[in-house]
Amino acid sequence: MHLLDNKKAGFKYEFVRTLEAGIELFGFEDYDPRRNRKLLLTKSEITELTGVESRKGLTIVPVSVYSKGRKLKVGLALARGKKKYDKRETLKQRDVERDIRRTLKNQ
Repeated sequence: MHLLDNKKAGFKYEFVRTLEAGIELFGFEDYDPRRNRKLLLTKSEITELTGVESRKGLTIVPVSVYSKGRKLKVGLALARGKKKYDKRETLKQRDVERDIRRTLKNQ
């Protein structure tokens, strides 16, 4: 079940790769909801993320927060920032797809 989605991330960034990370939680989470939490990843994923982050042009973006059973997960993405013309192009494509769906629905 999705709890949060980062909708602006899809507009501002082009996703290169997506990952899933667990969140370290304690039993007293109700008391301090804004504290820093560790992300639970494998060693190979951590080394990959640190290597990618040092490269120019790529960043790590949180995409969503969701629950899998009783565990909370964070969807992370390695992303490259979009230029203004790329953002306009995605808006145009979204409008075209919406028009196509609308015409198919009305027929």
